[in-house]
Amino acid sequence: MSRSTSPSRDVSDLTVERENSANAPIQGLEEENANLRKQLRQVEGEHKTTKALLEQKIELLENQITGFQERESSLKKMNETIMLALNDMNGKDLNFSGNKAAKELELATVHHNKEMQEYRTRTNDFIKNLENEVRIETKSSHFQFYPRTKSSERE
Repeated sequence: MSRSTSPSRDVSDLTVERENSANAPIQGLEEENANLRKQLRQVEGEHKTTKALLEQKIELLENQITGFQERESSLKKMNETIMLALNDMNGKDLNFSGNKAAKELELATVHHNKEMQEYRTRTNDFIKNLENEVRIETKSSHFQFYPRTKSSERE
């Protein structure tokens, strides 16, 4: 035995080597675990930042939508006001059927007024004719009941 190593020493060296070789994968895994946790915290931080930015963008967009809806409403009211003013200037109504009904009513009123005028004229003519007949009859009956003759005046 040219080697002068003790058997106890060889066993202890082997045990240490074995422990080192067994601990090496565990240490590698622990280091990897620590690196992954560090990356996870970094990604979570980035995620929180991104989430906060997106929430702010959503809030801004919701405010813009509300503003646009209010503007749309006011523009609709303004449009209606302008259309009514234009139609009033032109004498037209937005409701064409109502406009047609108004024209028909106006024509019916004109026609009715003409008929009433004709009726009044005929009635007035009839009254005048009756008055004339009454005068004529009164004169003629006056002469019949009270004949005026020269001889009766003398008596």
